[in-house]
Amino acid sequence: MAETIRPLGITDTMLHGAPHANQADWQLEDVLPVAEKLDQAGFWALGLGSVASFATASEDDPWARLRGIKAAMPHTPLLISLCGDQLESENIEQLVRDASRSGVSVFRVYLQGNDARGWQRIVEAIHAHGAHAQGCLPYTREAAADEDSWLNMAQEVAAQGVDSLLMEDARRKLTPYMAYTLVSRLKARLDIPVHLNCSARAGLANATLLKAAEAGADGVDSAFLPADTESCYSVTGAVVAMLAGSDRDTGIELAHVDDIAAYFMLLYQHGADSSEAASSVSSATQQGEDDTQASVYTVTVNSIEYVVEVAEGGDITQVHQHVHEPKPVQGAADEVIVEAPLAGSVIRVNVKPGDAVTEGDVVLLLEAMKMETEVRAAEAGTVSRVNIAEGDSVTAGDMLIALQGKAHG
Repeated sequence: MAETIRPLGITDTMLHGAPHANQADWQLEDVLPVAEKLDQAGFWALGLGSVASFATASEDDPWARLRGIKAAMPHTPLLISLCGDQLESENIEQLVRDASRSGVSVFRVYLQGNDARGWQRIVEAIHAHGAHAQGCLPYTREAAADEDSWLNMAQEVAAQGVDSLLMEDARRKLTPYMAYTLVSRLKARLDIPVHLNCSARAGLANATLLKAAEAGADGVDSAFLPADTESCYSVTGAVVAMLAGSDRDTGIELAHVDDIAAYFMLLYQHGADSSEAASSVSSATQQGEDDTQASVYTVTVNSIEYVVEVAEGGDITQVHQHVHEPKPVQGAADEVIVEAPLAGSVIRVNVKPGDAVTEGDVVLLLEAMKMETEVRAAEAGTVSRVNIAEGDSVTAGDMLIALQGKAHG
């Protein structure tokens, strides 16, 4: 009999941890170039941060970002968190209403203790708009010391009418076999889905998520970029690869996730302005020396092409700027022009008039975004003109060097 597939749901939290200091953790212009890919991926939800990021924003219309991303991603549930003072606010119903009308369909509720009246008020506000209420229960040192009491607390939270329960590894105390035991016991006691959020900073996250999935967890949190960058969660690509072909296969294509990860990696790790990010990422697959598959992506940022290699499992192994072989462009009747392949600064000129060059020789180096690009001779010949000097700024298409080709000599 065929094995029954129970896909593990993934909530990607990349945008929750995006490095922006102003108002919200993410900006709409960051997301739009990859919104279609995000929407096609098949995530259980996309985490966008706290409701406070929007409710306290200074813009005339603080919810515009949410409406914008929802319009671009109509099929993926959007998730935001409710916590702290927001839950004590007299305006909690209005916050939930505004967020729901702006496209949020999952609310992650961090309510301390088991205040039944508090839970009832919040859950009713969420359900009034047809949204999903996810109750959060931290797994702390105290919980580890008294597991039965923690499980009883989980039952009390579930009894408040929440639609799912999130077990959060708030103190990085959860180990793989602890997760297996706890999720197994939660699934035996509760009739609602159980999700897990655990930190990757202790180095155990992938193993912990795997054991939680084996125990029957319904969903986990992850992030497109690895833990030593903008997030502290397991890499989404690693989770997808880890479960591929199993009965907990996420149903998400790894190549699709790698495309999105390559985009965010350039946007956030290489300091590109969001307005400079390209809207397309092209990919190819190459065979590594050790028979592993590596996905190679070409991403354009600020008119500069970067080649990004993503190993099987989602780890970004290398990034380098694409080396352009300039196309021969005729100058004077007896000249071939070497043009600038991109905008940048000239950091070294290797030739002078009268020098002989062969096809493929590096005639100069350009620098852009702190990365070097080699400019090579498109054919053999003699340098007749050098139109630039070290330190000059050039734009794409500028004439750099003229060669008198052998055919014209």
